[in-house]
Amino acid sequence: MRTSLLLVIAFCLGFYSNAQTVKIFGTVTNTDNKPVADWPVTIASNPATNSVGIRLTTNSDGYYEHEFKVNPNIAGYVVTVQDPCSPQPQAQKAPALEGKYQLDFTICTNRSADPCDGKFFFQVQQDGWVEFHAASASNEPVEYYWEFGDGTTATGQDTKHQYSAPGVYTVNLIIAGANCKKLYTFRIEIKDNTPPPSTSWENACCGSVKISSVSLNSSTAKGYLFKASAGFPIKEVSWDFGDGTSGSGIEVRHEYAKEGKYLVTTKIVGEFCTVVLNTWIHVTSVKTDTCDIDFAFSTDQLSAKFRADLKGKTADKLKWDFGDGSGSTDAETSHTYGKAGVYKVTLYVSIGGKICQITKEVKVGNRLDPNDPCNASINTTTDQLTVKFELGLNAKPDKILWNFGDGNSSTDLSVKHTYAKAGTYTVIVYFVINGVECKLSKRIIVGSRTGNKVDIAITEVNPNPAVDNIVVSIKSSDKATVTLVIADVTGVGLIKKQLDLEPGDNKVPLELVNLKPGTYIVYLYFEGNPVSKMLFQKI
Repeated sequence: MRTSLLLVIAFCLGFYSNAQTVKIFGTVTNTDNKPVADWPVTIASNPATNSVGIRLTTNSDGYYEHEFKVNPNIAGYVVTVQDPCSPQPQAQKAPALEGKYQLDFTICTNRSADPCDGKFFFQVQQDGWVEFHAASASNEPVEYYWEFGDGTTATGQDTKHQYSAPGVYTVNLIIAGANCKKLYTFRIEIKDNTPPPSTSWENACCGSVKISSVSLNSSTAKGYLFKASAGFPIKEVSWDFGDGTSGSGIEVRHEYAKEGKYLVTTKIVGEFCTVVLNTWIHVTSVKTDTCDIDFAFSTDQLSAKFRADLKGKTADKLKWDFGDGSGSTDAETSHTYGKAGVYKVTLYVSIGGKICQITKEVKVGNRLDPNDPCNASINTTTDQLTVKFELGLNAKPDKILWNFGDGNSSTDLSVKHTYAKAGTYTVIVYFVINGVECKLSKRIIVGSRTGNKVDIAITEVNPNPAVDNIVVSIKSSDKATVTLVIADVTGVGLIKKQLDLEPGDNKVPLELVNLKPGTYIVYLYFEGNPVSKMLFQKI
């Protein structure tokens, strides 16, 4: 057995010692379609190593190139170019596979810029290292000075720093030129994460490994078929379904007892290597809306008027749910709410024996009611990662406590808070007014999707073609709330589902029983914008 292992190691080392190379090249042009000379281009490995990466500058034709040897421990490369008109750099990815990859960039034409007007970005790696990058808005020479918030400093346009302990650090960047000097301040959060184990030679030699799941037509609609596959002979496969039960075998069936999110752990054992994969399974009821109905509404203070739009159809039955426990059976109706707020109003319609429904959020009571001490508003002003919070209230509260949704808090009436990274946060303010305890919450989005972004994409629709069910595989770099929409080829939405993703692979089942055979598109929306889509066939 020892001889076999040595042979495998020798084979792996010999395989990767061949002269296999990854060539990354491209051009940087401006919006006037002219090449940009002497412009910085940074190429970093993914996952990052303990160096900043390769920093290049474009030639007189705006061209750059660099060639790497294939490294089995690197999954890919990230190429970044700073746009002087954007707070975050442009980034493109190339795989760490043998070949040539052209990555071109277009930046704005900057005609009048202060050399000390700069941009910065940073990347927090899992091993505690942080890469810092800065860029000036002009080509005039400037100096860069970094203060990392832990008593240490550095100079240079690009640098790397490792913090000794987790926490939130305030970083200062000073850009100084011959006739200018500016200070930029931001905060970063270093989490207490155990770094993942380094890739071993066994895993590097395993080849491709994959697990798939298909929603089954079971009695409770919570049954799944799991299957493992690999580019090597499989000796055994064990499954932890995330609900306290387990199974074994290359192909297994499992039925969940209730809805929820389950982390499925799969262990695939070969002769020379073992691979463990994690996948999130979203077991939820699927709400479909294949009925072409709608409703309109208007509001005035606490009152709202509603009108059903059945697109020319006749309803057998009709019912409104105003979201506060009351309702109506009239196609055109009005309702007065007891207090200001946002209510989910649902219209239920039976047409030809088929139940259709549509839900919308209705906000009433925009003005403050002086008789309600808790009737207040959270007013926010956002600048990158920094948010200014104010409590819109008619009187000064006796006590106040802000919870910013990232573990930090404040007792100031008006406060500024800087988040460590871009994302969506739920802010809660607790206050006491005239002896009455009140609570108010608001979801906010901070940061730019082009900087510290959440990478979300649909990776697979399985099976395809499908009969009654599909499972949409979604990969996410962070927790995120997204919406899946199945539409026909003309773009008309037919099925809509909102869900909370977990970091990593997510498997989302969708029922297709109400769809006719044909071609459909599944769209993935994040923060109201489509970020990914994929075609599939229903047969």
